[in-house]
Amino acid sequence: MTEIFTRAALAQQTLAELHVLFRQAQAQLASCELGSHEHFAHAANLQNVRREIAIRTIPTPRP
Repeated sequence: MTEIFTRAALAQQTLAELHVLFRQAQAQLASCELGSHEHFAHAANLQNVRREIAIRTIPTPRP
């Protein structure tokens, strides 16, 4: 069974580690069967890591 990365777990990683996790999730997603549990888990991981990277790199507007 594939672990799904949580927001709390990803918050502990550095930006460089997040980029590594993103590339790994991309590779794992490409190698699993479409519609399988693993496919869902890797797609969720990809989205979660993408969000965490965006939170850290996209500047937020200040009032």
